[in-house]
Amino acid sequence: MLDQSVSPQIAAPEWDALPLRAEPPEGEVRYLHGGALGLMRPESRRSHRRLAVRRRVVLASGELWMAGYLHDFSARGIGVLTPIQILPNQSATVFVDDLPPWEFRLRRCRRFGPGCFFCGGDFFPRGLTPRQFADLAKLGGVSLA
Repeated sequence: MLDQSVSPQIAAPEWDALPLRAEPPEGEVRYLHGGALGLMRPESRRSHRRLAVRRRVVLASGELWMAGYLHDFSARGIGVLTPIQILPNQSATVFVDDLPPWEFRLRRCRRFGPGCFFCGGDFFPRGLTPRQFADLAKLGGVSLA
């Protein structure tokens, strides 16, 4: 079904080829280009500051592949829009552009609109390294230097 190379990495299908896609309530164009992007204001309950980056991503959860959107991330976790609800404690893998895939464990998932759920989770087995965090920040046009 999916091509696998000799390396341990799984080749993710193209976003446009996936039939299961998240549908942001305001539409894709407004979602990707709208809102204040960059560093989000700190919240007292969070231990790491979040960075808002709107990007198409491919997600894998179990045997299911889906097209979604990156919403925000921190050094410890990630927020994504998915077309289906993923239950807490399930794991998923996110593929962002040409960067290596990251695995995360779901902590929460709530309906964001018809055909769209906002899911958040923690990277595991550990958070992002400073280099990985900087690579993701560059996607959002944010320089951390």
